[in-house]
Amino acid sequence: MFDPLFSIRMKERRVQRGLSQTDAAKACGMSRERWSDLERGRRLPNDEEFSVITSFLGLARVFVPPVGARRSLMASGARLNPAPPPYLPHQDRNTHIRFCSCSLKYPRLVKALMERIEARLDFDLCQYLCHNISCDSNLEPLLLLHLLSCGAHIAMRAPSLFGHTRWPIVDCQGNFEVGHRARPCMVIDGTWYFFQLSFKTSRTLRVDALCWDGSWFVVEINGSGHDFRGDEERYRELGLPVRNISEQQLLEIIQTQLWKQAG
Repeated sequence: MFDPLFSIRMKERRVQRGLSQTDAAKACGMSRERWSDLERGRRLPNDEEFSVITSFLGLARVFVPPVGARRSLMASGARLNPAPPPYLPHQDRNTHIRFCSCSLKYPRLVKALMERIEARLDFDLCQYLCHNISCDSNLEPLLLLHLLSCGAHIAMRAPSLFGHTRWPIVDCQGNFEVGHRARPCMVIDGTWYFFQLSFKTSRTLRVDALCWDGSWFVVEINGSGHDFRGDEERYRELGLPVRNISEQQLLEIIQTQLWKQAG
């Protein structure tokens, strides 16, 4: 439909004639790598290549996609159905205040982490991203700094692009769904981190981080004054695996990583 695709017919005729890609490419005066790209549809032939290949293989009517076809269709789709605006979580206390509190409590640790983060080429983007991530305690900035110091990639991505959760992701104040909207996140070693998400269950449940590594799980950072009463019921209702990290465990993880980086 409507004419056979050039790349598919190209491979069919080569195989019918018992030629390897190397032999066919040599006969047409091109590299095997270029032939492979054309045959797989990863590249489009120029006018000379098209003429030589169709003549050599005896191709009749074939279809060569127009240059930039996929990009044009993507742009058309974006115009006809614009993506929803990004979602930036509500902050009852802005992230810089949480960061300052974290710096006062763990001055040497924050200083060591910041030395590595400030060396990043995308440091300004890291700052922008972190300003738009909500933190509920002075421990959560430590997790952000740890991930960034380890080289985490930063992005804006919608959680729903990875997979649906049992309960909808909502705005913590308005309870409208926001899981389909891009929000600040980080990815490292194949794990995506989305911070301070709220789920609409029989009530609104907020988690420190929702993570994706092929399936969803939750990370909760518990400070020394954390009240564990009701946690089991919350997690059972949420229906997702939960990894609890204590303040001491987080500090040990960061110190171990700094020691490895220093070595």
